[in-house]
Amino acid sequence: MKRWIFWVVLGLTIGLFLPFGMAHEGFISMRVIRFVRPHVCIAEVGENGESQRVWIKLAGVKPRLGEEKVYQQAMERARELTGEDGVLFDFALAHGREEKQWVGYIYLPSCERDETMCILNAELLREGLVMLDGGTASRNLLGYLLEAEEEAREKKLGLWAVTPVERDREREGCPSCEIR
Repeated sequence: MKRWIFWVVLGLTIGLFLPFGMAHEGFISMRVIRFVRPHVCIAEVGENGESQRVWIKLAGVKPRLGEEKVYQQAMERARELTGEDGVLFDFALAHGREEKQWVGYIYLPSCERDETMCILNAELLREGLVMLDGGTASRNLLGYLLEAEEEAREKKLGLWAVTPVERDREREGCPSCEIR
């Protein structure tokens, strides 16, 4: 019962404060050129009439190695979601422009759900295409990302569609295969 109340309070808190955070002037307009991995892309950012190419790592997410089908689905879905205009970027806490690879969140202009704007990182988690990486997630969005991954687990989407027992059976014939 207490867990249910926690998630309701967390959802309401995010719902109330996320729109204010999105009005933040620190967002950077960008255009994704290509995804190198499901959680790494090359983008073109334009500021003050000039543009530059940067490497961006999505904070709070990582692909699961050994799941080639889901890996490819994650790549395709990331490309699909970032294909329209109005994509924005914001740095994860403790990260900035001085880094060789930018670490942060990609905000999408529209969402298939009822929200006005979505975070790509959370959408990939919500669809079960990547796993949560608590080491790169910002503390202020960790609960939101956890909730997205939990939703995928409950609905058995993507990575969570195959149970660990079934995954073990698939790899019995491959002694060198590791489950990660």
